[in-house]
Amino acid sequence: MFYLAFILGLTSSLHCVGMCGPIALALPVHRRSGAGKALGIILYNLGRISVYALLGAMIGSIGFAASLGHWQNWLSVAAGGLMLAAAMGSLNWWEKLPFQGMVTRGSSFVYGNIQSRLPKGGFGSLTVMGMFNGLIPCGMVYLALASALALPDAASGAAYMALFGSGTLPAMLATGFLGQWASVKWRLAFKRATPYLVAIAGIILIVRGLLPVPAHAHHEASDAIPVCVGK
Repeated sequence: MFYLAFILGLTSSLHCVGMCGPIALALPVHRRSGAGKALGIILYNLGRISVYALLGAMIGSIGFAASLGHWQNWLSVAAGGLMLAAAMGSLNWWEKLPFQGMVTRGSSFVYGNIQSRLPKGGFGSLTVMGMFNGLIPCGMVYLALASALALPDAASGAAYMALFGSGTLPAMLATGFLGQWASVKWRLAFKRATPYLVAIAGIILIVRGLLPVPAHAHHEASDAIPVCVGK
C-alpha cells in the first residue's frame, strides 16, 4: 500500500514543478553559499512534506474510525473509484467542485503568506514558506489524501503522505538547484502518462477494498476466560 504513495508522488512531480516551480525559483537562497543554499531548499521542502504528513495523520484518523465500523474496505473502493474518475477526467475534476470560491480564497491566503516571507530569507522563513506551500490546493495531493483513507490509523496516514511528498522531492530539489531543468517535451510526455498511472493506483485500491479482510490475532481471541483454580 505504501509504495502507491511514492509512485503517486513521482507521478505528480512535474505537475508540482509546474504549480510550485515559480515559488521554488523565487526562494531567497541564491545569494547564499552552496551549503546554505542546499540547506534552505531542503528546509523549504521538509516544511512542505511535514504538512502533507499532518494532513495524512488527520485522514488516517478517519480511516481508523472507519475500521472500527468495519467499512474501511468500502472507503478503499470509493477512493479508488475517485482516482479512476479523476484519471478519466484528465485530473481537472477539482476545478469543477462547487466550493471553488472557498478554495480560491484559501489559495490567496496561502500565496500571500508565502510572498510576505520571500524578502526575509532566513531558514525559519523558508521552512514556514514550505509549510504554506503544502496547503496550496492541488488535485494530486487531494488524490493522495483520498487513497490514504484506506489506511488504518493516523501514524500510517502520516507515513503515507510523507512518502508521497518524498516522491515529489527529486523534481522539486532539481528545480531549486537547477531551475527550469525539464524540457517542454518531457513535461508533456509525463503529463500524458499521469492519468494512466493514477488509474492503475485507483484499480489497486479498488481490488484491495474488494479482497476479504485478513483475520488478526487479536480478533481471533477466544471468548473463553481462563480461570485459575487453586487447591
